[in-house]
Amino acid sequence: YGGEVGLEGPYGGGSSEKMDRNGNVRQMLFNRANEWPWIAVRDSIRRTLQAKANFPELRGDPKKGGRGWYTGGQYDDNVLVVARTWANPDRKSIVMINRSAGNVQMSSVGTGDNNTVYKDWLTDKNFTTNASGILQDNDNTDGDGNLNTFNVDSHNGRILIRGGYDWVNITGSVKDGAGNPVPGAVVDIDRKSHWTTTTDAGGNYSLSGDLRKVLTGNRTIRVWANGFGIVDISTNIVIAGGVNRTQNFTLTADNAPPQPPTNLSGRPRKNAAMIFWQPNTEGDIQSYIVYRSTVSIAAGSFPAPLVEVFSGYYYDNNFDGWLDSQGKHVGLLENGATYYYRVRAVDRSGNKSALSNQIAIVPRPIKATFWVDTRDSGQSVASVDVEGDALAFGDTKPERNVRGWTQLFSNGDGTFQRTFDMDDSDFIEYKYVITTSGGGRIGEGDTGHLFNDPAGTNGAENRGEIYLDAIPNVEIRDEGDGTMLLPNVWRWYQDRAPRAPSGVGISAGPNILTTGWTKNAEPDLQYYTVQRSTWNSGFSGAVASVNIGKDQISYVDTNLLNGNTYYYRIRAIDRRANIGDWSSTIWAYPRAADTTAPVSPSGLAAYGSGTNGLGSVEVRWNANYEGDLAGYNIHRSTESEFAPVAANKLNIVLIS
Repeated sequence: YGGEVGLEGPYGGGSSEKMDRNGNVRQMLFNRANEWPWIAVRDSIRRTLQAKANFPELRGDPKKGGRGWYTGGQYDDNVLVVARTWANPDRKSIVMINRSAGNVQMSSVGTGDNNTVYKDWLTDKNFTTNASGILQDNDNTDGDGNLNTFNVDSHNGRILIRGGYDWVNITGSVKDGAGNPVPGAVVDIDRKSHWTTTTDAGGNYSLSGDLRKVLTGNRTIRVWANGFGIVDISTNIVIAGGVNRTQNFTLTADNAPPQPPTNLSGRPRKNAAMIFWQPNTEGDIQSYIVYRSTVSIAAGSFPAPLVEVFSGYYYDNNFDGWLDSQGKHVGLLENGATYYYRVRAVDRSGNKSALSNQIAIVPRPIKATFWVDTRDSGQSVASVDVEGDALAFGDTKPERNVRGWTQLFSNGDGTFQRTFDMDDSDFIEYKYVITTSGGGRIGEGDTGHLFNDPAGTNGAENRGEIYLDAIPNVEIRDEGDGTMLLPNVWRWYQDRAPRAPSGVGISAGPNILTTGWTKNAEPDLQYYTVQRSTWNSGFSGAVASVNIGKDQISYVDTNLLNGNTYYYRIRAIDRRANIGDWSSTIWAYPRAADTTAPVSPSGLAAYGSGTNGLGSVEVRWNANYEGDLAGYNIHRSTESEFAPVAANKLNIVLIS
């Protein structure tokens, strides 16, 4: 069964079904045993598939090396010739394929291997190479008397294995403990499909003949039948003593259930749940039955199963639900609802284990926050949109064909952000689009606004382009508490270091200095580093550093020496260990307590300023002469003789 299209569907004939959701249900027309030319090439195709299973050099990815074409002359005609090398460097095969309706004689085919045996997997014929590495037909099967020539039959080929191989026939019987034959038992060698068969009505099996070539070497033979345990033996199969080997088996009844699966756990997803458990270690485990309920599942119960799976995990999204008349998914698991899960193991004989531990999962989306810094964009920014997968960003009416844009919210400082409900493991492609104060729209990657990094791209790709290694993939994932933060800087793919802290200041007290700064805007800030020097503003000599929390905007340095000058600078570090630049350097010296306030400023006067004196008010006063003056505060009121309080203070920092 299968389909001629990829697993994502859709089927032909206008059907909207998908193979990943509706199953692989359409039978292919592959039973052509009596049709020409299938009847002529069927056995060669079977042998070719077996060759790929047996010889690793034939399984290697040709795009990653290990393939050498023969070109020129006879190799550019009807017979394709290619050498395959892969995995173990000692392994090599030469493959020949004749596309024509007639036999083709090949001449003086070089191998690069002197005095070496090559054996044809399709015919079991031995070839050797001479001292020059030329393949020789020692039996002169083409009848021309020239050992350097041989035929490749029509619509056929040769698979020449360097070093050759040996194979044997393996036959035997399978019986139960009472000596009765067991029909329908499965016998396999090394779990290879072409070395797998079943016993007949008399309990006999045979892996023999050139279509069942069992290669010599260390092998594991396994036997199983329904209601019996698995029996396996490890043996070294050799050619000595003849090509026929007998191996009989006795099976023991299996009525024991497997152990229940352990360590069942799970993660919530958007309208879905992902559950995991520790796979059982019994060798005859067949599958796992998953149970789901909106109420607790009692231990020892047998509720209706949700699904049967073969691996130790299951992604439960209710089979993608279904589409309503507007093309929206419905019938999925509900976000915010509680679902209970248990799992039981089933062995090949149908014995079922007890239930696993129970877990409860509440589906929820990932709250993905997209944040962009446009402060260095050089644009007069009125608003910013995020453009990309329209449905992922909640835009159900895309304005640019299949893409749409969704406006972000301004933080008032040149940064913008918005939080979207997304699904774990979504891969997102997106970019930011600025709307200027003049109404123009400028997208990252547009002409004149190409991305600044990374090197090797043309600058026009989206963020998260999966097919470009130079551009970081953007996978939606839970970073904790169902949230994810995606901080970006306009026109930079890679995460940028935080800006240097601004608004730095310092105040002094007895044996103490307090530094302060304006909190950074970057939402992915991890911590600040405050550095102190007692030597000079270049921070050479005695230097001390301390890391403080991302939400702090001051640092109190105690136990200092009064009258000694101390220099300070601050920098920010984000969660990816990107280190920002140092702030400007500030300095001061701690001093004894000062309880004398400066005198009130004199000469206070106010003047109209701007056009016709109507634009603003300019305030002037005489400077104070105290040597320890730190600065001034200005208060304003619409009432005369008002009391200066914090509510009517105009300045944030002292005016110096």
